[in-house]
Amino acid sequence: MKIFLSRLLAALGLWVALAARLSAAPGDVDTTFNPNANTGSFVRAVAVQPDGKTLVGGSFTTIGGTARPFLARLNPNGSLDTAFNPNPDGMVAAIIVLADGQIIVGGEFLNIGGAPRARLARLSATGALDTT
Repeated sequence: MKIFLSRLLAALGLWVALAARLSAAPGDVDTTFNPNANTGSFVRAVAVQPDGKTLVGGSFTTIGGTARPFLARLNPNGSLDTAFNPNPDGMVAAIIVLADGQIIVGGEFLNIGGAPRARLARLSATGALDTT
C-alpha cells in the first residue's frame, strides 16, 4: 500500500507540474526552468538547440557550482548538461545554432577544445570542436 501511495503521489506531482507548464500564457516565467546560474559574472549569449537544450556563453566560470568556463549547455529543465564541455579559454560573446545542428561561437578565446581557435570556432551539436 505504501508503494502504491508513493507512486500515486509522484504521478500526481508530475501531473501538477505538467498542467502548470501547459496552462502558462506566453511570456509567463517558467518556474520549472532553474539553472542555478549564480555565475558571479555575465551571460552574454544564449541560443536554443532543436532538442530544447540551451547554450549559454559569457564571462562566467561556473554554472550551478560546476566548473564550466565561458560556455555551457543546459537541459530543458535548466540543469547543467555535464556531457557538453568545449572548454574555451576566454569569454564567449556570441552563439548561433546552424540548421544542421552545428554551433558557431565567437568571443575573446584563443583556444577551444584544446586547439587553437582565435575568437571564432565551430562545434558539433555535442560540443566537439569541428576541425574541418
